Amino acid sequence: MRVGVIGGGPAGAVCAIELRRGALHGGDRPEVLLFDGKSFAQAGPQGCNMCAGVIPRAILDRLAAMGAEIPAALVQREITGHYFETRAGGVHIPKDPDATIYTVFRSAGPRTAEPEIAQSFDYLLLRTALQAGVVHVDEHVRELQMPEAPGAPFRLQTAREAYEVDVVVGAFGVNSPLVRRFAELGFGYQPPGTYRVAQAEMPVGADFITAVFGGEIKIFALGLPGVAFGALTPKRTHLTVTVIGRDVDRADLERFLEHPRVRRHLPPDWSLPPVYCRCAPRIPVTAAKNVVADRLLVIGEAHIARYLKGGIESAFFTGARAAETILAGDLSQQALFEHYVRPCHARYLRDNEYGRFLFRLNDAISGSQVLSRAGRWLLEREQRRPNWRDRHHTHIMWYTFTGSAPYCEIVREAFLPSSILRTLLAVTLSATGLLKDKTDG
Repeated sequence: MRVGVIGGGPAGAVCAIELRRGALHGGDRPEVLLFDGKSFAQAGPQGCNMCAGVIPRAILDRLAAMGAEIPAALVQREITGHYFETRAGGVHIPKDPDATIYTVFRSAGPRTAEPEIAQSFDYLLLRTALQAGVVHVDEHVRELQMPEAPGAPFRLQTAREAYEVDVVVGAFGVNSPLVRRFAELGFGYQPPGTYRVAQAEMPVGADFITAVFGGEIKIFALGLPGVAFGALTPKRTHLTVTVIGRDVDRADLERFLEHPRVRRHLPPDWSLPPVYCRCAPRIPVTAAKNVVADRLLVIGEAHIARYLKGGIESAFFTGARAAETILAGDLSQQALFEHYVRPCHARYLRDNEYGRFLFRLNDAISGSQVLSRAGRWLLEREQRRPNWRDRHHTHIMWYTFTGSAPYCEIVREAFLPSSILRTLLAVTLSATGLLKDKTDG
């Protein structure tokens, strides 16, 4: 069996690796062609899959179990906590003591920096795939032709050559022109709905980051028009700036950076560089429809991803699940739906509705001075409790913005009677003027 995996990001690479590793569990090892013309060893957008690059330790442990050799240069920073700021002020939240989270670059680094291959997360994935026996076709797929008859091969066309494969795995992501091409193939594929992200890498120096950020990710919900939230994520010498909204652009990103509450977390003499590494990818906020046909699957964010957070984790899940389903042997549309689509939906589809509710609640809080003041007071008050497990509102914020717990569990904790009572008390105190805004960071 020859499998063509279109896309070398996390979902595609994991699927390709697991297909080759199938023999380790008693299955046949298919021939796997991994199509991706992007050079992950390059600096800047040309080698990057446009992501803030925040991953849990479990991802690296999973890669190590798959045979990856993790270079020391890969990890940029270990995250020690979050700083949340609203219009009512900010509060520092230490991390879950049981969690280990790292920041990484997806490429070999920002385009304004010297490239370093060892720090590229996606290059590590590709190298691990090659070690597993995957064949890398260093080109983008331009066209896909469906089989002319049952059992006939698919035909994948690159700029230079045509390839025939028995199974197609679409891991192309929501920013690829192949999204539209797959929607035109006739099996009913409808891509996910998306939001826009404006993202940039700003060089500010290692000493400044260590002194001002340490290992904190700073998150801002300032009620800016069109912006759900923004974040400053520390790397070794750069800050990754991320602004999320329905259709944000470069102007929104620069407006965010110039906001006084954000500006206080940048060097005193900082100004926007004339040239900086930036991108404006789309991210999925709904699931795609009709993602399988006979011997064809769409995986990763072009199918389904965790809502706004944990995209790499969900890419690993869909990629591995697709490989397991292919290795099982029944590749009919019905079997792929039962054994691949249903488990993905069971893990993410309903849970993402809870996530949507949580982020809408966050929008409502950030848009209200009274609610922002109440939320900040609750979080500050909880930090006096010695046991992290007793800080319920801290849990809610930490898990929501790290994606490290199912959204349904976060909502359940938010609606515990004790949580509701504390929230009502805080809102009452805020509305009556007994709580004051806090402006220091």
